[in-house]
Amino acid sequence: MKKYRWLNQGKLRASWGQVGNDSGSGYYAYYGLYGSWTQNSKPAYVVSQNPARDLHWETGESWGAAVEGRLFNRLNLSVEYFDKRNKDLIFSVYAPSSAGGTSTGSSTSTTDRNIGTISNRGWEISADFDIVKSKDWTVSVSANLTTTKNKIVKLPEQNKKKTVYPIDPSGKLGQREDLPVGITSGSYLISEGKSRYDYYTYHWAGVDEMDGQSLYEANLNDYYIVLPDGSQLGGKQKLNDEGELMWDANGNPVQGATELAPENYRLINGKYYVLKTTYAQKKWAGSALPTTYGSFSANIRWKNINISAMFTYSLGGKIYDSPYSSLMTPGQSAGNYHVDLYNNAWRINDRSNAMITTYKNAYDDAYNAAIAAGQTTSEANYAGYYAANKAVDGNGRINPNTNPEINNLTSTDNNAGSDRWLVSRNYLCFKNLNISYTLPKRWTAKVNLSTVRFLFSAENIHLWSARKGMNPMMGIGGGQSNYLVPARVFTFGINATI
Repeated sequence: MKKYRWLNQGKLRASWGQVGNDSGSGYYAYYGLYGSWTQNSKPAYVVSQNPARDLHWETGESWGAAVEGRLFNRLNLSVEYFDKRNKDLIFSVYAPSSAGGTSTGSSTSTTDRNIGTISNRGWEISADFDIVKSKDWTVSVSANLTTTKNKIVKLPEQNKKKTVYPIDPSGKLGQREDLPVGITSGSYLISEGKSRYDYYTYHWAGVDEMDGQSLYEANLNDYYIVLPDGSQLGGKQKLNDEGELMWDANGNPVQGATELAPENYRLINGKYYVLKTTYAQKKWAGSALPTTYGSFSANIRWKNINISAMFTYSLGGKIYDSPYSSLMTPGQSAGNYHVDLYNNAWRINDRSNAMITTYKNAYDDAYNAAIAAGQTTSEANYAGYYAANKAVDGNGRINPNTNPEINNLTSTDNNAGSDRWLVSRNYLCFKNLNISYTLPKRWTAKVNLSTVRFLFSAENIHLWSARKGMNPMMGIGGGQSNYLVPARVFTFGINATI
């Protein structure tokens, strides 16, 4: 290796392993089981679990490859690629109804199967570098980072997607759409091809400057809107019990969605918004997982004084800030709320008063004109709402940088769970600082001591994050509870050896 004098040491390594796991199922998961039940005061035994004779343990498999080395007698470097997969994950899949219902509340029949696969792969890179090495001075720095990508590789067929057939305003069948189904887990949707911790939640568009109400994007798959000319916007074609498309006597698709009442939606800039998440559309809203995380540190020695410091960091990902959400949701009684609720809440002003007046006048004019033309009250109501929304349509009406009005009657809808509460989980933490001073030996020898060292350390010195008081270091899943940020700890000490 004389030809490569810059390379002091080199190493290649690889690893592979498997481990079993049965925590995804209950006891006797492969047996057919019965449970006791009463119906009309008469005892009975019902199927509680279908047999799964082919069921076996989930498999955790991991492999990795790395290169390590020391260069120029100063730099230590390690680069590793890893891939960890959990295969044969246990899921309850739907079985034919003829197999017998496994729930006393419905005729649904399920059987446990080994189907799912989830993957975690990425890179781990670490390095430390000796900048100065001399009798009086030593200066070194180190850093490490990890990048990871989580992916659901395989799910049961029932959890992959659902197909809907939209209906266009003319009443004809629109283009087929495949919507994600997955497995709902809080604010996440476990969906094939996505991350285990990808958010799938309602999209909060902002606050209506006219009256301070929260606006959410309308769900025009499960709901439809009747336009002034009687045509329908949105919705989907109804399916029969066999999953077949249904048509009326005229050959038109049968509407399978629910009509959205005019008071529950608003037309702004050509787009429909709703006031309740019940009628809102869910969307992908990013991942809770960071793309990169790690730490960096420095160590400095000058004669008998040593100083070291370490920082940790994380980049990418979002946190669902539940504590902030609760502090921004006013109730009917006094309580502790966030200062943002007061400082940045919508309040009625000259502009909103003018919009309200325009809205009311447009509604009254259209409603009265419809009644005079012989339309029904319901038809006139539609015409009034449509005309009123068009009258105050325009840019700047939706404000995403303010909070809805403080009103306990509308607080639940205005502050419902949505991507409004997602915040960046990027952070930088000054994790620790250590300072020590060792007395010269000529001093300690006079008192028959070998070494005397004075120590000072500080932990959790400062945390920089997207929101004051939020601790993005708590848990990888992106949730927040009422935790305090890590407490600062200062320690002073003396270490003496004989």
